[in-house]
Amino acid sequence: MNKCLFTGRLTKDVNINTLKNEKKTKVAYYTIAVQDDFDYKKANFINCQTFGKSADYLENYGKKGIYIEFEGKTSTYKTGDTFNTVFVSNAVKLIFANSNKKDNNNDDKAAAVNNDDADNDDEKPLF
Repeated sequence: MNKCLFTGRLTKDVNINTLKNEKKTKVAYYTIAVQDDFDYKKANFINCQTFGKSADYLENYGKKGIYIEFEGKTSTYKTGDTFNTVFVSNAVKLIFANSNKKDNNNDDKAAAVNNDDADNDDEKPLF
């Protein structure tokens, strides 16, 4: 089974490109900083790709520092003599903290988008 789940922060604004296919599919490229389980002063940086409707969603809301939950799979490709690994999403979820302290309901607000087109193949604290 090829499945992965990451939660962390976007390291910079999402980069959007459009594929040169019939559907003009959008692709979002971004990196997630995921805090290390054993040493909380370290982070792992995960290179990710998202296609279709999820890419449109990330284009509008995927800004540096936003907390993101990523679900997807690992994909490996070869460039010259080097093998590269990237993570391709099935679903993404951005988590926005509620900044209104007067509100009695102080839960985090979350928005999620499933990637229906998946078959088309600095220094900021993490938490």
